[in-house]
Amino acid sequence: MSYSRPQRRPATAALRRSWAGGALLLGLMGAPAPVVAGPPGASGTTQAAPAPMKSKVEIEVMVVHATNAHSQVDPRLKPVLQHLKFLQFEGFQLISLEEKHLAVGSGHTFEIVGDRQVKIDVIERNETQVKLRVRMSNARGMFLDTTIRIHRNKSFMVGGPDHDGGKLLLPITAHY
Repeated sequence: MSYSRPQRRPATAALRRSWAGGALLLGLMGAPAPVVAGPPGASGTTQAAPAPMKSKVEIEVMVVHATNAHSQVDPRLKPVLQHLKFLQFEGFQLISLEEKHLAVGSGHTFEIVGDRQVKIDVIERNETQVKLRVRMSNARGMFLDTTIRIHRNKSFMVGGPDHDGGKLLLPITAHY
C-alpha cells in the first residue's frame, strides 16, 4: 500500500544546496502548540498540567531512502510523511528503524546503511524538550557533529549522504 503524494512544492533554497558535507540539518518538525492559561482563579481559563517525566528518553532513529527513481511512499513513514512532502524527492522507503531508551548523560550508536554510524548523546531534558548531541561518521571519519533540541514527542530531520541514487534522511524522534 502506498500513499498518494500531495501536490509537489518547490524546495527551499536551503534544501537545494549541495550536500557536500555529507549531512544537512533540515529542521524541527511539528513544534507543540502553546498552552493558553490565565492567572490563577481567572474564569474561563485552565492550565494544562505537565505530563509526568519518565527517567529516560526514548530516541527513535528512522533511516529513510529518498529518491526520484520512483514515486512510492512506504506506509510506515506516515508519522513523518507531512515533512517529507516538502523535499525534492518523489519516493521514500524506510530502510530501518531503531529505538533506544537513554538516560540523560548516556548515548547510543545507531548503525545505518553504508557502514555509517550515528552517535546520539542525551545532554539534558526538561518538560518540553530534549537536547541531543548528534555525530555521524563513516570509515573515513566524522562528517557531522552538532547539538539539536527536539520538542517532547516531536522529530528533527537530519539529511544525510548519497545512497543508491538518492539521499539518506534520518528523522530523529524523542518520546517521553
